[in-house]
Amino acid sequence: MNKTYQPEVIDLSNKIMKSLEEDGFFKEYDIVDIEPAKSVLCDSLTEKFISGDLNDGSANYDDNEFEKIMNLMIVSCLLEGIKHKGYIDSFPDENGEEMYFTTEKGKQYMKYFGENE
Repeated sequence: MNKTYQPEVIDLSNKIMKSLEEDGFFKEYDIVDIEPAKSVLCDSLTEKFISGDLNDGSANYDDNEFEKIMNLMIVSCLLEGIKHKGYIDSFPDENGEEMYFTTEKGKQYMKYFGENE
């Protein structure tokens, strides 16, 4: 399912993502594909837009809120990376939330990894 975001949300998310890339945020976590992070950020900014907390090209986040968003961005990218490698897969549940599960390849990897500790 593709989502459509407001122009203000897209503009601000592009600025934030560019800043994070320039600061080496994604490199710090060995993240190559940053698209999953952008979705998380756009979803969060959309919530801010709806609640009226997106003003003049900035979003009103407190430190805990922004830290949570950053962590969700990292997790989202890492999960998609593992999924791309074939160790996990996912499907949307009845609420549209992604449900992840280990594939046969992932189970074999974990079995091998567990035996060689």
